[in-house]
Amino acid sequence: MARLAEAIEVLDGLLRGNDVSFTGDHYRLHSHRAWPSPTQSPRPPIVVGGNGRRLLRMASKRADIVSLSGIGRTKSDGIAHEATGLSPEAVDERVALVRAASGGRDVELQALVQRVITTDDPRGTVERVRESLPELSVEDILATPYLWIGTVESICEDVLAARERWGFSYFTVFHDSLEAAAPIVARLANT
Repeated sequence: MARLAEAIEVLDGLLRGNDVSFTGDHYRLHSHRAWPSPTQSPRPPIVVGGNGRRLLRMASKRADIVSLSGIGRTKSDGIAHEATGLSPEAVDERVALVRAASGGRDVELQALVQRVITTDDPRGTVERVRESLPELSVEDILATPYLWIGTVESICEDVLAARERWGFSYFTVFHDSLEAAAPIVARLANT
């Protein structure tokens, strides 16, 4: 966590086009500058994401965009994951944590969508998906912003509801969901 906090501080200066000198526990720079100079002003936004409370508190204070994944680690090696952060109540808690930790800063939120499945039978599909998420109810899976399961129209409604409820400005999908997400993105364009 300390290394990430230092990296954000260094990147903040570099992405502003400044000469950066920094001495920390993890990074040391002397008069470094990013090349080519950034065109965005004051710099491109910094995105930091995850699900852990400690990481989200730190990201809330330093990043422009906090990306929530809904997935946490159950082992320190990062191999085993828990999905308890996917429930709407868990999303409420993490968003409240980010808002409180931001100290009133204007922090945008992003949701990392774990999977996109377009289907005319969302409940049946969720029953099959639920085998790998036994800690969640069917209703939790259908209501989470991190899993898009349903028709294109119902997913669009869910995305807009998630934006309204939690304030997500961005939704990101994994590469293997791009094709399934394309008609949803097309339908949501300009909303």
